[in-house]
Order: sequence, then structure tokens, then C-alpha cells
Amino acid sequence: MNNRSALLIVSFVAALLVTSFAGAEQQLIQNEHEAKWSDAPAMLPPGAKIDVVQGDPGGTALYTARLKFPANYKIPAHSHPTDEHVTVLSGTLYMGMGDKLDPEGGTALTVGGFALMPAR
Repeated sequence: MNNRSALLIVSFVAALLVTSFAGAEQQLIQNEHEAKWSDAPAMLPPGAKIDVVQGDPGGTALYTARLKFPANYKIPAHSHPTDEHVTVLSGTLYMGMGDKLDPEGGTALTVGGFALMPAR
């Protein structure tokens, strides 16, 4: 990872729940400079920041969040009960699948890169 923070949009989709923005009650238009950053939940190592754009990360419905990680940030191996969609907006993010963190085995996602990590 380079010295710039990797900024991502992460959205989780409940596996059995069909949700669409067509049912949203209000329009949402937001530029990056309007993000409201706070410390990420304790499930992530210290240093990550989150901006919840839409929805409730603690719920079961679709939500969208931006995550910002410092350079060389490592997230331990983990799983999700729902699919995870990741788009890299800045920097480089190394991603992989497995039961343990493998820094040498990840795939580099650069700006514009996308990953779908299925629910497990």
C-alpha cells in the first residue's frame, strides 16, 4: 500500500433481503468533502475511519459506508453474514480470502478496483 490512505466505499447487502433505492423516502446526494468521519467500530483495528452514507451498519438491510485506512493497515481474516461490495477510490487495497491474514497472498485493488466478497 502506498503512503496515501486507501478510501473505499463498502456496501453490505443482506443475502435474503431485496432492497432498492427506489423505496427510499428522500434523495441522497453527497460529495466526498461532505463526509462525516468517525472512528470505525471496534471490530476493526484502531486507525480506521468510517462515514456511514446511508442505512444502519448494525442492521440487516442494505447500507453504504465509506472506510478510510492508514497506509499499511491490516484487517485480520474475518467473515460477513452478508455479501460485501468494495470499490477503491484512492490508494491501493490488498484483498484476499481465507481463514488467516496472508499479506503475500492478496490481490492488489487500485483506484477504481472492485471486489465482491461473498457471505460466509
